[in-house]
Amino acid sequence: MRRPLHRHRPSRRAVLQALGALPFLPAVHRARASAAPAPLTLHISPEGDDGNDGLSPRTARRTLTALTDVGAPEGSKILLERGGTWRETLVAPADGVTIAAYGDGPDPVISGADPVTGLAPVGDGSWVAPMAEPTQLFSGDARLERAIAGAPLRIGTWSWAAGTLRVACGEAPPPILEASVRPFAVDLLGRHGLLLAGLTIQRAASYGIMADTLSDGTIANCRVVAAYVTGISLASAEPRRGLLVEGNRVEDCGASGIGFGGRFDDVVVRANTVARCCALTDGVVPSSSVPSAVFATTGAIKNWGWGEPGWQGAAFVERNTVTDCVPLSFAPNPSEGHGIGIWIDEVVAPRARYAVRHNVVQRCHSRGIYVEKSDFIDVDYNLVVSCASARRSGSIALQANRYGYDVAADRPALIARDCTSNRVRHNTVVGGYWGLEAYCEDPGCRLSDNLVEDNIIVSEDGGGAWLHFAGGGANNGVNGTGNAYHNNCFGPRGGAAWDWDGRTSASYRGIVVISDGAVADIVEGSPRFDDPEGGSYRLTATSPCVDAARAAPLAVDLDGRRVPVGAGADVGAYEFGG
Repeated sequence: MRRPLHRHRPSRRAVLQALGALPFLPAVHRARASAAPAPLTLHISPEGDDGNDGLSPRTARRTLTALTDVGAPEGSKILLERGGTWRETLVAPADGVTIAAYGDGPDPVISGADPVTGLAPVGDGSWVAPMAEPTQLFSGDARLERAIAGAPLRIGTWSWAAGTLRVACGEAPPPILEASVRPFAVDLLGRHGLLLAGLTIQRAASYGIMADTLSDGTIANCRVVAAYVTGISLASAEPRRGLLVEGNRVEDCGASGIGFGGRFDDVVVRANTVARCCALTDGVVPSSSVPSAVFATTGAIKNWGWGEPGWQGAAFVERNTVTDCVPLSFAPNPSEGHGIGIWIDEVVAPRARYAVRHNVVQRCHSRGIYVEKSDFIDVDYNLVVSCASARRSGSIALQANRYGYDVAADRPALIARDCTSNRVRHNTVVGGYWGLEAYCEDPGCRLSDNLVEDNIIVSEDGGGAWLHFAGGGANNGVNGTGNAYHNNCFGPRGGAAWDWDGRTSASYRGIVVISDGAVADIVEGSPRFDDPEGGSYRLTATSPCVDAARAAPLAVDLDGRRVPVGAGADVGAYEFGG
């Protein structure tokens, strides 16, 4: 029996209540000013003075807190001086404003961490300091491992109890020691029509950018680093629309890099880089404000639909790069639920088809692209390389199961969810415990009417991949029917091993027979990549995939090249030539 991915996930309400933010879920919009004065441009500088008017760089204000005392009419700009660092939460003061940078130098930094002061030695290589409980501790650029309070500490570990921080660092404390103490570095809750751009947000005690109830907003070209839970969060039961997350770099976050979901229309997550997220697991020592169950499952880019039919409209996850999302070496017991690349979960009967396209996902611990308990998702022209090293995980996976979420009760629950009418087309997949996974064996669940077509799915060496179809994925009738796996290239041997509901085959003809035609029209032979050792999985002129596709669902390939170039479209994510 496969381990349920959501076995201990706490409710979102419980997490935010622990952080002191419960009044925002469901969100109550902050009051909007009825007057409409002319917009302003306000400047904030570490060298400023809160007694200034902020209307020019020479009369800049100093603190972010001072923004709450300044009227910022819609259309105003709030500019932070480049090169400056603020150790306070940036709370958006009004709707319809732009928060960005001015001047020269590196981007402004909003930090959720404070330097640790007052360290005193206790004689065993440990140092102590009085402080409120942090969620994470950094020595220079390194996140340190938390130990159980009272347990012996190794060098480079820390604990906290009864108002005292204890860190083992030898004869002298490190020159830079920072503790994450502010739950949010940036708070955009309840805002409308806002642009946040060009900032560095780091080391939040929970969420880097908390924007769960933001509507008609854009978060662009920011760098979000080492948030304890999620880098950018946009998930709410409150209806929202018009959200754009574009051009950001999100790194080293404990759970998700970009997490969104709930009820929305018109969300675009585009051209972001998410690197080294999913860093923690539910085996870490928890803090009192963030339970370790938050890390029971982790995904670099995750949309969670909360299992409510029709809650979501159009959404696009496109042109993102997800890389190296693997739990840290000190995070215990990483499983198939940790380190998922792009994860679409419980998106039930969306009002429009949902697109996951033109993304590159590489070196993630678990599934590269995972469509779980979701409907009407199009997964097209993506490259997935060296993912799914975790046992029993597929580089691209379709799964239905009964581990759902009860929105009314606001808790995880055993609720059967289906996975239907999804389309997986023109992807290039290299490596994985399984190259492709289609699974549904739980009672009451169905995986049905999904199409997997015109893909290349091979092993790391370009040979046959191990392919897994179970229960509904194998059209067993009880857990699913109507799934079709057509016109795919599975390598020179047709698959290192096919697992079709417990029956195995290592040949093309064998799997066609076993599957009763659900697997059909296999493109035989090696895909003949251009330079796989150098990281290029484009096709060569002699590839059997050239001009061999059944259809071209998009107008351009992963490189942006028009489709088709030749007599027909090519199998996989790249067109040859052009």
